[in-house]
Amino acid sequence: MKLLGTIGIAASVLVLFASCHRIVDFVHMDPLEVVSWAPVSDFVETTPVVAVEVTFSQEMDRVSAESAFSLSAADTALSGRYRWTTSKTVIFTPDQPIAAPGTYTMEIGIGAEDRYGNSLSEPFLHRFTVGSDRVGPSVAEVTPAQGEAVNEPRPAIAVVFDEPMDESSLWGAFSLSPDSSGSFALSDDGTTLSYTLLENLQSDTRYTIDLSTAALDTSGNPLADAFVSTFRTISDEALTVVSVTNVDTGALLQDSEQRYINNDAGLTFEKLPSFSVTFSRPLTPSELDGALQINGTSTETSWNAAYDAAILRPTEPLTWQEIYELQVIDATFRFRVDGVGSEPPAVVRTTYTADVTAGTPTFYELRSGDVLPFDTTVNGAFDVYIDRSPVTEIDLASFAEAFAVDATNGAVSFDFVRIERSPTAPVPDPAPEADQTVFRVYANVSDDAVSLGVISVTVDNTLTDTNGNGLAEAYSISLNES
Repeated sequence: MKLLGTIGIAASVLVLFASCHRIVDFVHMDPLEVVSWAPVSDFVETTPVVAVEVTFSQEMDRVSAESAFSLSAADTALSGRYRWTTSKTVIFTPDQPIAAPGTYTMEIGIGAEDRYGNSLSEPFLHRFTVGSDRVGPSVAEVTPAQGEAVNEPRPAIAVVFDEPMDESSLWGAFSLSPDSSGSFALSDDGTTLSYTLLENLQSDTRYTIDLSTAALDTSGNPLADAFVSTFRTISDEALTVVSVTNVDTGALLQDSEQRYINNDAGLTFEKLPSFSVTFSRPLTPSELDGALQINGTSTETSWNAAYDAAILRPTEPLTWQEIYELQVIDATFRFRVDGVGSEPPAVVRTTYTADVTAGTPTFYELRSGDVLPFDTTVNGAFDVYIDRSPVTEIDLASFAEAFAVDATNGAVSFDFVRIERSPTAPVPDPAPEADQTVFRVYANVSDDAVSLGVISVTVDNTLTDTNGNGLAEAYSISLNES
């Protein structure tokens, strides 16, 4: 009986001992965690970094922990040695201290286990940047350009940054939608990301290039702002002209196959016309070059965002009554500059009276080659008649600058007293027509009574109307003094 009792006691002790192990194992079933690490900051200005340190929440299985740990730079693992200061804390010392500026990644995979077999619920990842750079990168250029229409099935796609980038961060930060498979490449200087398409893009489709702030420079600074750019592939249809409109009047133009010159249909064109042109589809960069032009003059073109419509205008005024050809891809639209607001002024007549104060003064029309006396008088007056557009006027200052009377041999001198526009007392003779302006130049005339000379009356082409139209040609007559 005593033997049986001894055996029973021993068995009870063994059961209790096994139960204690199960209780201990149950107590240590909490998930494994990384509770601290060094360097803890995302940025490390002090170099070199001699070692990194990790502390776990439980006593560790050292072999699995070391196997699951890595410290890398630009996806290259650094070699080194491990030292455990406690059963929970390990220090990793790289063979070469970290001194080069850049981004370093400390990672522990879920293969790391504590002494009870518990593993990390998710990989641990900590990036830190060595160096003093704190300024995030930005996109300097993108291809295709924002809003560009492309006519290639596999256009070159590239993003240029203002500083070298961390290559591994770009792959996850970049996207093209709709999704199109391709391969990445980063230039040797780290500033240009290229995406080479492995399949053709869809036609007539808007594509979006996205770069998230996960894109990092080599110092670990993220892109300052998420970047978005769009481009469009054109349809397979042929490029044609839908319409050409005179913006000033809203009138539609017809090409030369339908009408030789658009003025024949009652259309008018000013000297600085604007033309609105629409196309059947967006133009590609190669099609944009030379798509719109006016022969014989330089132009400027403003395109809409889709590059399927534009406004074209000349950079300098066109010539009155000149015929121009507006070339739109392979179509020609002819027009003549004949708008009422562009008609240039013209000096058509000059008269002279020796006594403008007389009750009924006598005005003589001056013509080149006439022989006239210019006796001394303090009441002389020249009336200059100028044809002009009905929608313009001639400024007195412009006329005063352009008008002159000169005499050879000093035979006669003219002292202009004042200039009057549209005089009424006395009225000019003949009376001006509806679209004429008369300037009266009051003059004191001195005749030396000895010498004979040639009198020249001129209005040079500095004269302009209120629309900026100048004389088509300068005015000049020459008279012989008797």
